Parts: sequence; structure tokens; C-alpha cells
Amino acid sequence: AIKREVDPMITSNCLSEAERRAPIQGILKYVGETPFCRLKSRLGCSEIFVKLESFNAGNSIKTRVARQMVLQAWRQGVIRQGSTVIEPTGGNTGVGIALAAATLGFHFIAVVPDNYSQARIELLKALGAQVELSRSSSGNDSHIVLAHEMLARNPDYVYLDQFSNPACIDSHYSGTAVEILRKCTPDAFVCSVGSGATFTGVGRRLRLANPDIHLQIVQPKGCDIINGRAIQHQVEGTALGIRPPLLDYDIISSIHDVEWEEIVKELRLLARTEGLFLGPSSGANIVGAKVLAAKLGPGKTVCTVAPDGGAYYTGIF
Repeated sequence: AIKREVDPMITSNCLSEAERRAPIQGILKYVGETPFCRLKSRLGCSEIFVKLESFNAGNSIKTRVARQMVLQAWRQGVIRQGSTVIEPTGGNTGVGIALAAATLGFHFIAVVPDNYSQARIELLKALGAQVELSRSSSGNDSHIVLAHEMLARNPDYVYLDQFSNPACIDSHYSGTAVEILRKCTPDAFVCSVGSGATFTGVGRRLRLANPDIHLQIVQPKGCDIINGRAIQHQVEGTALGIRPPLLDYDIISSIHDVEWEEIVKELRLLARTEGLFLGPSSGANIVGAKVLAAKLGPGKTVCTVAPDGGAYYTGIF
């Protein structure tokens, strides 16, 4: 496993000159600078902007963290050609790592819950990843448990550990948030939480620009991210039943619960009225953003992210 600093605020500026030299080549060049889309205005509400992360290589926000983790490990000599990398993933982080593996020449094992998108599992295999399925009936963290069991049997595997690797925070602090600030200085940011890296990295950077910013978490109703409790739900990659190590609990302004029916209704509405074909976590984020925009009122700006598109979730529509 990669040795890490205790302080999760490590940034690329902490790397030596040798470490900064990275094999960013091929498809790995096409990550970031995603579209920043304004939703149609609603009377009496704040403006809402959505960063469309399906435009990244790999079609999701998770390619940002996958690239950052892999490149940092490569620079540090932890990964090289022929290495075997293992990671528990709902699919999107796995796709990003698989892109890097195909480009840089290492073997990748993705540990995925067996109830996650079959299309994404097939994509992982097509990209050359070895896919191991965990039994989702044993808990929302079943893939994490299985990955640790496999790692214990194979100590030579490299475990990037997206759930506690500070490189994930840096990918958003130095990337996603900076891109948002080039467009506007939001009054609020809304985000669902899996590892907590997006909320923490973006939230910390935006708060530097606007100390009064409202930072809101959204979670499936019945889950309790603060205390690491989750029920079975359908918003993949969020509320995993763990207390996210990368989540900065001190910057949370509020938490909003969303119901699955609200998410489905919003996703269908976005497709038909905005031309946005998005996935469930995107729908959850936008439901939360609309609720907060109504509370804040006109003259304010609410920003959120759409982590991926709707291609893997066509049954919803």
C-alpha cells in the first residue's frame, strides 16, 4: 500500500520535481475542463450551475481521482509496468484506473458489488480489467471488505485506496474547484458523498474564495453519512455505510435527505427539459441544489456536480 501523510491536505505542490514528472499521455490528457452548465431559471430561486463530469475521459468525475492516484503512485515508484493494482469500486473509479492501466501497462483488479451496473462491469472487462464481484447482500461496503481480503492474501498488490488517499482530495482542490472559480464564485455548493473527496476538495477551495459559502451534503433518505450508517439504496457510489475518512466534517453547513422517487422524477425532468441525460448521484445533487436554491432566493448562485451521465442507467428513463 502507498505510504501517506496524516494531513489529508497534501497537494501537488508538495511533490518533488522528479515526482511532478508524470507519464500523462494518450487518453489521460483528456481529464478536466468539463462544461459548466446553467439550469433554466426558476422564479424566486438562486441560479444553479452544474459541472458536467461525463465529459471527462472515462465519462465520469472519478477519472479525475483515478488519474491523480495512479500518477502519484507512479511518480513515487509504487506502480510500474507489470504491477498489479487492486481497488474496490462501484465502477467509475475503476474505469478511470482501467484507462490508466491500459495506457501505462499495469494489471488492474476491480472489486465491484454484484448489484452495480452490468454495462459498466462489461466496460471494465473490455478495457482489460479483471473484475471480481462482491455479494451486495452482505452490505453496501461488501466490495471494500472483499478487496481487503484479497489484499491480505496478495501483499504484493498495490492498493490505491480511494477512500483514504489524499490524492483524491487534491484532484478536486487543484482541479475541479479551480475550474468552477474560473466561471463564478458560488454562494453554495451541493454534493453527495462516497469517499468524501469531491465535497472536501471542492468545498475547501471554494471556501477560500468565499468564506460565507454554504456547503451542503445530500444523502439517500434513511442513511446517516456522519455516523457511517446506510440502508440499501439505489444511488450508486454514495452512502456506503462507512464514515468517509476523506470527508471534512468541519466544513459541512447542512445535510439534505433525498428520496429515490425524487431523484427519478428529477432525472426524467432534466432529460426532457434541459437535454441533460444524467445518472442517479447527479439527480440527487440537483434535487438538493434546487431545494437550497429555493431557500437562498434570487441573486445567489448554487453550484453542484453531475458525476456521470445516464448511459448506464437507462432503465430509470
